[in-house]
Amino acid sequence: MKRPIPIQTYLKPSSGDFDGGLAYLYLSEDLEATPGVSARQESVIARNSKGIGQGIIVLDFDAEGRLLGLEVISAELVLPQSLYKRLEALHKKPGLD
Repeated sequence: MKRPIPIQTYLKPSSGDFDGGLAYLYLSEDLEATPGVSARQESVIARNSKGIGQGIIVLDFDAEGRLLGLEVISAELVLPQSLYKRLEALHKKPGLD
């Protein structure tokens, strides 16, 4: 059985700027080590079944067109609840309960 590929993540809770928090999934070590290395970004509006925008997913690509990472704005609304809860638990800071 293949072992899962480790993916680095970042999670920022809800703030005055946006509801539902912000998540970043690093698919490349290059992007984490060198912020701003993406050569191109594409955005997708995540809509619910009524067509109402719930958040935005930004795809970061390198110069060769390889996907480097995903930024999810309003992550709590866009990501599957189980994944968001796992990210929340992973990034919970000790002593902030």
